[in-house]
Amino acid sequence: MILFDFDQCVNDTLALLISILTSTFIIVTTSMATVAHIFYWDASYVLHYLKAKWKGYGSSASPGSVYDVFVTYDTKDPWVSEWVLEKLRVKLEDEGDKALPLCLEERDWPPGTPLIDNLTHSIRCSRKTLFVLTQAYAKTGVFRLAMYLAHQRLLDENLDVILVLMLEPALQHSHFLRLRRRLCGESIVEWPRTAAAEPWFWQNLRNVVRVDNQTMYTNLSYNKLAVVKTCISRSLKLLNLAHNQIAQLSNGFLQDAPSLKILFLNDNKLAVINQTTFLTKPYNNLETLSLHNNPFQCSCDALDFILWIEDSNVTIPGLATYVDCYTSVNSKPQVMILFDFDQCVNDTLALLISILTSTFIIVTTSMATVAHIFYWDASYVLHYLKAKWKGYGSSASPGSVYDVFVTYDTKDPWVSEWVLEKLRVKLEDEGDKALPLCLEERDWPPGTPLIDNLTHSIRCSRKTLFVLTQAYAKTGVFRLTMYLAHQRLLDENLDVILVLMLEPALQHSHFLRLRRRLCGESIVEWPRTAAAEPWFWQNLRNVVRVDNQTMYTSTYSQYFTGSQERE
Repeated sequence: MILFDFDQCVNDTLALLISILTSTFIIVTTSMATVAHIFYWDASYVLHYLKAKWKGYGSSASPGSVYDVFVTYDTKDPWVSEWVLEKLRVKLEDEGDKALPLCLEERDWPPGTPLIDNLTHSIRCSRKTLFVLTQAYAKTGVFRLAMYLAHQRLLDENLDVILVLMLEPALQHSHFLRLRRRLCGESIVEWPRTAAAEPWFWQNLRNVVRVDNQTMYTNLSYNKLAVVKTCISRSLKLLNLAHNQIAQLSNGFLQDAPSLKILFLNDNKLAVINQTTFLTKPYNNLETLSLHNNPFQCSCDALDFILWIEDSNVTIPGLATYVDCYTSVNSKPQVMILFDFDQCVNDTLALLISILTSTFIIVTTSMATVAHIFYWDASYVLHYLKAKWKGYGSSASPGSVYDVFVTYDTKDPWVSEWVLEKLRVKLEDEGDKALPLCLEERDWPPGTPLIDNLTHSIRCSRKTLFVLTQAYAKTGVFRLTMYLAHQRLLDENLDVILVLMLEPALQHSHFLRLRRRLCGESIVEWPRTAAAEPWFWQNLRNVVRVDNQTMYTSTYSQYFTGSQERE
């Protein structure tokens, strides 16, 4: 009956329809929940915006500025709230040569007014909007909504009113903050890391609040400028010199403009730029440099500039496509960074540096790899050579104090409890003959080095039992113990190794495969069923009592016997 074909009993169309409806419901529900969680405040802003448009509201200029700054911050963070009310407020409103009135949510917002109305009124009635950023506040919807409304003034009135105070490192990967640092970097201030820098910070914040954001930009394009000797504005962030007739730049002409981040020099008549034109930090902090559409010369004079580009972090738009150079007046342009500068390089010096660098990298990488992989191997070899250096030789083990030294993962509470509460009881307390065990957590003297404890335990025990789990098989302690147990085979011709597979481990180990073939009885596995446990314990007692040499297979025994006869 069980082989009867029941497919004919199922309505394939109904099953397919139910499957499609169920999958659609799960996908739609999951998508709606995700969108609602991520874009809640975005949707809220769009909803209010469309509602205002529906009622016929239009953009209007802000009323007269009642406040200098509207400060938006995480009011749910007691520490931030106290810092704003007790420190920021005092420094800007009460101290300094000119008071700067602030608009604060916890002090100036009328109770009972909707959040979006309070935010809109505060931003519209203030000259600037200061975002006191922390990691927690940067993730809130209130921050995003306030940022939308502050940007609305830029759209409605062409006024950039945004200031950012980084109280904590936040939004490190934000494209908005990266762009803002390039265009108007002074509008972003960071809380100093040292108390000594705080006076400078407060003075800088007052200056940023007083001046308009627009004064941090300078556009001198299309002015037919032929010479630029120096840039003397230390607070300038962006300088546009594009579409002029500049043929030469003086050495260090940006030395007095350490704050400059963006420089446009495209569409000029520059033929050569020396390395000394753009100095390195701290005199030069350029982030973006526009150079396309200039008649650069393809010569060794450009090598210094190429080296400067490689050493700096400056971004040059179109460097690999539009920044061309010419070998002669009528020649075809070629990409400047692809010009063959080999003739300008000292081949012998370059080869020597290359060899030294490659050797250093290879040696360092090899040493790091060997140290990571073979740490315990090297530790064993080091102790072995140290013993040889001091004249120690192999010696027979003292009289066996224990029948078995049990090594296991003492950092695993379950394994440790199993060994102490089950294995110990079965071998020491039960059975017709007690088998004394050596256990790390019970018998090792405290304060003794690991390798000394391991050596003494293995030498003073007839057998060494490895209680294997997947985690323990990956540790260095397991490998070191295995080396020391094999040392007895080399020194005394005694195989003392037993393996108890508490979990499947080292399935692809060549050592375990070979051991199963030569002395399979020395590897026992924890049974999968409780009914087999009595047989397991009896088998384990037998394996512990007899010598490993008697358990080797006939193949190995014949080989070993033949070797002895030949000797």
